[in-house]
Amino acid sequence: MNKLDFEIRKDVINEYTTFSTQIIIDGTNLIDSLKDYELPLAKKEGSENIAGAYDGLDPKVLFANLTNSENNQNSEDDKSDILDCECGSPGCWTFMIKVIEKQDTVIWTGFEQIHRSKDSTNYWDYSDFKDFEFDKDEYFEKLNDLITTHNTQ
Repeated sequence: MNKLDFEIRKDVINEYTTFSTQIIIDGTNLIDSLKDYELPLAKKEGSENIAGAYDGLDPKVLFANLTNSENNQNSEDDKSDILDCECGSPGCWTFMIKVIEKQDTVIWTGFEQIHRSKDSTNYWDYSDFKDFEFDKDEYFEKLNDLITTHNTQ
């Protein structure tokens, strides 16, 4: 089983406060893992800087997307946005996953960079990027901690 954790980052720019959620799996930031995986793919395009060019979503948005609440921004094929572009513009460089809820576990699979999907010229194949499997009780406890922590900031 993998271990999931979240870190909330707060930024203040011109008196405007934003929050982003860093996803930590087994002690490693998911963005770092993706950068390592994506770097050879980005090099093929001559665009090394796009590998791992993500930032976390606002905690409320991530919570909604991972719990299938009414406020989720999930795709038509039931994939969930979990990261977006480091520039802060929604949809610019979105990373999605499929969340499968089983009796005792939750699995993250079906990884996809939406701008490098099967339909794109430069398809990025994530089939070798290992799925994550979490204990279901711990998973939802971490999600609840995420939103509780954010609501107190």
